[in-house]
Amino acid sequence: MARLFHLSFPEWWRKYRSVLLALCYLAGLFFGVFVFRSADERLDLLMRGAFSGTVSIVGLLCVTILPFLFSAFAVFLSRPVLLFLVSFVQAFAFSFVSLGILRCSGSAGWLTRWLLCFSGSVFAPVLYLYWQRHLTRPFSGLEAAGMLSVCLLIGSIDYCLISPFLARLING
Repeated sequence: MARLFHLSFPEWWRKYRSVLLALCYLAGLFFGVFVFRSADERLDLLMRGAFSGTVSIVGLLCVTILPFLFSAFAVFLSRPVLLFLVSFVQAFAFSFVSLGILRCSGSAGWLTRWLLCFSGSVFAPVLYLYWQRHLTRPFSGLEAAGMLSVCLLIGSIDYCLISPFLARLING
């Protein structure tokens, strides 16, 4: 009977780490929605600046690569708990920006959101799988290089194909 109610930390960690990662990601999504809903109209002016600015490859790659680099750094340090923080912040930023684009774009918000957030939308499931895989596994330089290549590929597709198409749509 004592074994039934006794759950040590390592055993609990192995059993529920995937559930905890999903809860952190969902909490980030919901918190992004909550913060966006509580923001005032001045946020719309800031979000509209994204449509008039030019796309730089450095900015685009930072949006794509930085979450992965933080994740790889957490795995390299053997601190998988930091992956929960990275997933929360990534989900928060994704939902906050997505809702801002939806609000500023009117009836074309769904298309504009998919085109502006292409890199984040495509890379989010890949990054989530990386987090799942490395909650207990050690750092692998070869796997990190492969993920970095995927980041660069997604960022390049966005820069060369998606962003020019979006610019033609906006400029009409």
